[in-house]
Amino acid sequence: QIINIVALKNDMADRAQAEALLRQSQQDVEAALQREQQRRRLAETLRDVAAIVSGSLEQERVVDLILGQLEAVIPYHRATVSLLTGSMLTLIAGRDKMGGEVDAYAFPADKYPINAQALREKRPVLIADVALDRRWHDTIFTQGIRSFMVAPLLAQDAPIGTLAVGRVDAVPYTDEDAQTVFAFASQVAMAIRNAQLHAELGRRMALELMTARQI
Repeated sequence: QIINIVALKNDMADRAQAEALLRQSQQDVEAALQREQQRRRLAETLRDVAAIVSGSLEQERVVDLILGQLEAVIPYHRATVSLLTGSMLTLIAGRDKMGGEVDAYAFPADKYPINAQALREKRPVLIADVALDRRWHDTIFTQGIRSFMVAPLLAQDAPIGTLAVGRVDAVPYTDEDAQTVFAFASQVAMAIRNAQLHAELGRRMALELMTARQI
């Protein structure tokens, strides 16, 4: 009888272990499916963004549309795009869900360490918890932000600005999120560069037309 009890206990332990392994396997499958769905959604969104970039040369409109597309794959409460001119960054567009305004203003590119690092290293920089990172400088515009990341806008491998996003909830951004933002930053840089080239071409044509009239 003792042997039967021991065998029963062993059988129950084996069953419990098997059930635990089955639950873990199911969770792993569900997580893999979720990651695959996220990758597909990101790929589809980036295709939409590429179409937006190639279909318009209006800088402000295109940048705003890209920020809207970004929201479909990366939750944020504040997102801004700033352009680099010399040693200054100028905020040109953004979205704020914290009740604040996103007004254009200029500030030194090295004023905030995280911006300076992203521009210098030409890669996205992530702060999972701003309360634990000395690089973080709180401002009246970013009060309440708990997780933050910034990616450089690169044109021919040269930094021309930044794309920054932040969230106020308790869910931290991940390295994968930072790479996603970097991908969107590339599209923003392309849109801005296309708009700048178009504007330059327009100025040249106007100058040549003026010169022709004078002749």
